[in-house]
Amino acid sequence: MGIFDGIENAEVFNSSVNIRPGQHQLKIRELLVQKSRKKAGVQFFIAEMEVVGSEGGRPSSAKTADAPLSHPHRTGETVSWVVDMTQESALNNVKGFALALDADAKNEDITPAQMDALVSSDQPAKGIIVNASALMVLTRAGGDFTKINWTAARAA
Repeated sequence: MGIFDGIENAEVFNSSVNIRPGQHQLKIRELLVQKSRKKAGVQFFIAEMEVVGSEGGRPSSAKTADAPLSHPHRTGETVSWVVDMTQESALNNVKGFALALDADAKNEDITPAQMDALVSSDQPAKGIIVNASALMVLTRAGGDFTKINWTAARAA
């Protein structure tokens, strides 16, 4: 048996990092829905994006308020935003992201059909640039969580 036996069935994973605190401009590479490999019945909405511009930011939680500025992402770096769709806030978070894809979109414009189209193989959002304002906040359990506010990037 060789070290690479079974490679023809292996799944390739993209290498990316989570979004750090700060102000970022991100270009959509791919939007998808993926089943969890670890938890049955759990699906994730995933946005894979390329960093166009980035400035580091400060955490906003009391626990880390004295922390130094985070390092900005490098231009061209790939970052991911992953939403566990079983969480109570999942649809709210994904809708906020979807609204940022079109500066003229309104709440009622975001429908299940539109979301299905966004994650389809056609990838209609590919190349769209969005703004991400990311803050580190404390969870109720006392852990850190990166909250991201999405806005449309308006053309200059």
